Amino acid sequence: MVVETEDGRVPDSVLRTPNRSFACGLHCVPRSDGSLYVGATNIISYEPRKYALLSDLKFLIECAMDQLHTGLDDASLQKLQVGNRPIPADGFPLFGRLDGTANVWMATGTYRDGLHQSPLLAQQMADMLGGREAHPALRDFVPVRPPLPTGTRDEIVDRQRGVAQDPLVEPAGDVPQHRRQAAPDLHAAVGAAGRDRRRAGRGSARPAAAGPDVLLQGVGVT
Repeated sequence: MVVETEDGRVPDSVLRTPNRSFACGLHCVPRSDGSLYVGATNIISYEPRKYALLSDLKFLIECAMDQLHTGLDDASLQKLQVGNRPIPADGFPLFGRLDGTANVWMATGTYRDGLHQSPLLAQQMADMLGGREAHPALRDFVPVRPPLPTGTRDEIVDRQRGVAQDPLVEPAGDVPQHRRQAAPDLHAAVGAAGRDRRRAGRGSARPAAAGPDVLLQGVGVT
């Protein structure tokens, strides 16, 4: 979001809080016209979103006032921006020629990293279109593939337990309302993983990907 402070004062430089609570920290960027850019939120959706959720906007405003600029309660809201960041369910990009086609190529799914990766990816894509091989580091990211594993089932569940507790470090010391809505789904997923392990009769040797092989949207409000 873009705001104008009541006294016209903005920080001299970009400010950013540490990463935690499901995503990156907050940031504010002073602009040459005297306004202040404040961002950002992130939710995962199966469909692109055009408008911001009020719960995300509430969370962003409250955190910005508590952690970035205590005078923002008197600021005026100039603009609200909503953008979609494509991300595959396993969290890794889709890069290369689409299997079964001659001339369909993909370079997407970079989520928050597309801007600073774009020079490298553009050069690699140009090389591949010219008949050269992709860099070895990119070969696993072919568009048609099983989800790439990020750990064993137990490791993934343990990471998610920690992530679910991260919101407790917010100033209010509680899980934000819009995160509470996800709690039953997380609880069900953790429970299902436990049942699967018991049925399989084995521990953490079975790899598991982060989710189904679909393209999701990370929706950011700024």
